[in-house]
Amino acid sequence: MSGVELRSLDGGENIEIPKEKCTIGRGTLLKVTDTRVSRNHATLEVNPEGKLILTPIHTNPCFYRKADGAGKQCTLPKDKPFTLQHGDKFGLLPEKLFFEVVYLDMRNGDAKDEETDEEGAMKIDLDAEKTSAKEEMEEENGKDEKQEDEETKEDKEMALPLDKKRKLPDWMVEGATAKKGPGPKTKGQLKSVFEHQILSKGNIDTVTVILTKGDNRRL
Repeated sequence: MSGVELRSLDGGENIEIPKEKCTIGRGTLLKVTDTRVSRNHATLEVNPEGKLILTPIHTNPCFYRKADGAGKQCTLPKDKPFTLQHGDKFGLLPEKLFFEVVYLDMRNGDAKDEETDEEGAMKIDLDAEKTSAKEEMEEENGKDEKQEDEETKEDKEMALPLDKKRKLPDWMVEGATAKKGPGPKTKGQLKSVFEHQILSKGNIDTVTVILTKGDNRRL
């Protein structure tokens, strides 16, 4: 097996290209019956690197379309070999009988790549779900801690210390002092007032007033 196939854009099964050089056109290999196509339209050959080489050999040309669809359809020059890549298309007529080149190793590689991409996408989705769940859990824990802190702070503000005395404002202290009046007189003060009252009656000419303890003065 050459590892290269042609897929007809008109439908049907893929056509396997032989290892040896072959001529294509109207005939059994490509199953072409249109008389506008020559029996010796072009040659196909798989080189040692496994690439398919197309060489137009008839005055009726071959037509080429790039795999990615970029650029317009072009006409291939006669007797000039042209290397076809995976997915490239060539035609025997301008508007029909086009065939797509399929490299089997590339096709399998594409399938593996697609499988790998799907596995990678699934892994990314799982990682994203784990990350999202972790973030939600951390956010909930943060909310609970914040709520506990606020409740503790509120409890502290509401609690009143039992051993702390309440300080009255100055105006209340001054009012209470004024209502009480002067404090009780000392013993010395009582003696001084008493003897002064006796003197004020005029019955005693001379009186001794005790001003302080052990201090006698004559008036």
